[in-house]
Amino acid sequence: AGNDNAAGTSMGTAWQSITKLNSVNLAPGTVVRFEGAKVFSGNIKLDASDANNSTNPIVISSYGTGRAIIQSGSGMGFYSYNTKGFEISDLIFEGSGMSTSITDGVKIHTDLPGNIKLANIKITNVEIKNYGLVGLYIFSSNYNTGFKDVVIDRVHIYNIRENGLFVKGHTSPAHVGWSHENITIRNSEVHNVTGYADPNSHRGSGIVMAQVDKGVIEKCVAHHTGGSNTHCGGPGGIWAYDCNSVTIQRCESY
Repeated sequence: AGNDNAAGTSMGTAWQSITKLNSVNLAPGTVVRFEGAKVFSGNIKLDASDANNSTNPIVISSYGTGRAIIQSGSGMGFYSYNTKGFEISDLIFEGSGMSTSITDGVKIHTDLPGNIKLANIKITNVEIKNYGLVGLYIFSSNYNTGFKDVVIDRVHIYNIRENGLFVKGHTSPAHVGWSHENITIRNSEVHNVTGYADPNSHRGSGIVMAQVDKGVIEKCVAHHTGGSNTHCGGPGGIWAYDCNSVTIQRCESY
C-alpha cells in the first residue's frame, strides 16, 4: 500500500516497489524494511554504489508480524555485485520453481581486481526456495579476490535443483592462496536439492565450501540431496575442497 513517490522514511510514507528500492543508492548504515507477511515481486540488487562500508553495514529486513516474501519469478531474489557491509535478515526468497527457474536464489558475487577481500556480510533467519541453480551462492571469479568475515546463520534452503549453499572461488592447479577468509555457516538446514544429469560435473550437493581459508560449518543439517545426479564423484551432503583450516562440527547429513 506504499507509494514510490513518497519519502520512504517511515511506515506512513513507505515506498511500494522493489523497482523503487533498486533506483536508490543505499548509503552505509541505511535500514530497509519490507512489511512482514506481505508479498513483493521483483529482484533486490546491490552494487558498489550501495553499502560498501564494512564498519557501517546496511540492513535489509522485515518489520511487523512475520517475514516479507520476495517473489522473484524467473530472476534472482537478491544479487549483490562488488560490495560489502550488508546484512539480509528475516526474509523469504521464492523463485518460480525448480523446473522453470534458471537462476540462483541469493547470489553474492565479486570479480574485483587486486586480490581484495570484501568484508562483513551476514545472512540471518532467511528462507530460500524454488530455484533452478544454487540456493545461496557466494562466488568470486577473480583469483584471490573474495569475501571475508561472512556469517550465514539460521538459513533454510530447499526445493533447489543444482546445489544448496555454495561458497566458491577461483580454482586451478596453479592457484596459490585463497579467495575467501573467515566464513561461518551455522544453524542452517538444506534439503530437497535434487541435482540433475550432467556429463561434466556432479550436481545436487547440500553445503559446500571451496577456496576458503578458515571456515566453520556447524550445527547444520543437509538431507535428501543429489537424488537425480548421475555423474561419478559426488555430490556430497556437507563437504569442502580447495580449502585451508576448515572445521565441520555437530552437523548431520543423510
